[in-house]
Amino acid sequence: MFKQLKLVAILTITATLVACGGGGDGGTPTAPPISGSSNNDVSTNNPFKKYEGNYYACDGNSKKTVTVSTKGSNQADLAYIEEIYQNQNCTGPIVGTYSLPQSITATYQNQTTAIFPRVTILPDSGAVDGINLSTRGMTAQLTGSGVNGKCVNYANGNTCFDSLSVPASSTTAAIYLSGNYLVTFSSENGTLQSDGIFSKTSSFSTSELISDSANNPLKKYEGTFYVCIEKTKETLKLSATGADGLKVSFSSEVYSGANCSGSILGSYKWDAPALMTYNDATSATLPSFKVLPFSATVDHVTILTSPSTATLTGPGVKDDCVYSYESFSTSTYCFDLVLQQRTISGALFLTADNQYLTILALQNGVLTSDVIWSRNSTFNLASLVKR
Repeated sequence: MFKQLKLVAILTITATLVACGGGGDGGTPTAPPISGSSNNDVSTNNPFKKYEGNYYACDGNSKKTVTVSTKGSNQADLAYIEEIYQNQNCTGPIVGTYSLPQSITATYQNQTTAIFPRVTILPDSGAVDGINLSTRGMTAQLTGSGVNGKCVNYANGNTCFDSLSVPASSTTAAIYLSGNYLVTFSSENGTLQSDGIFSKTSSFSTSELISDSANNPLKKYEGTFYVCIEKTKETLKLSATGADGLKVSFSSEVYSGANCSGSILGSYKWDAPALMTYNDATSATLPSFKVLPFSATVDHVTILTSPSTATLTGPGVKDDCVYSYESFSTSTYCFDLVLQQRTISGALFLTADNQYLTILALQNGVLTSDVIWSRNSTFNLASLVKR
């Protein structure tokens, strides 16, 4: 399976402290006093002192290591290494190592608030340490037996980097320490949100984290939904995450015959899921099908797609399109293979029998949709009766 990873400034949005968007708040940062200490050694009073050490996170075949070292009165150097293993769960030999030749400088800003990840090892809320990250322009190093250009090959796929060039940048972020766990935060639309969890335990894997999703208002949507529209069959896989999130995986197949019959000419699939976050309940007019009420209370969500790629394969594929040849005409179905980061306001509705799903998008101030999905894998939109 091809896993497209981004340049450090994007890659580390989900893993390290490098890519935390936004800008500094200006002025001269002031380190807070250390309660009960009268030592004039500035390194002792450095607010990063409690963070010193190594932190690890294994995710699939990739093990990331962040090392925090204090300097001066209110700064720290952050070193970053990513080791890519032959097998899942960071096992087997290391076949590739990605490293930054220079450290990233973190400067303390202030205490602030952030949205915490909903996992059982962390509190629901708390004060975090706001920081500014300064990255010098550099070229990352990629070495190892599995390296092929900007990719590292391993037993079940590969990890590829868009570029090894790391531009100079200055960004706002935050960090939080809970026992052995380091939590990193980046700015999303002006709000600090968690983008990574590390541990002082070198064998720590993100798969160990237990999601606090029992009371997630979007949990009822979990499962797989399908819809056939003429020659294309779309599949949505939804899974609850945290207290109010829903991960969305999308794929589509293009068939040679009408009503999704015949052979599959092309298969399209997102390489990374989108994330829906619950906001509140609201009302909306639903698509004009008899299986749906005219209007209903829906779950208002924010839909976030991260910068990522998609794959398109099959005998009918040419470039980013699938071609279906018929007796006297050709049908063309084109897809986006490079997905941009987007934030969309929308809503979800599930019928009382738990079978039909509609996803609405906010357009010109109105929630609208003209398609629905079903848990039935043979569901065809043409089979529904309109009002």
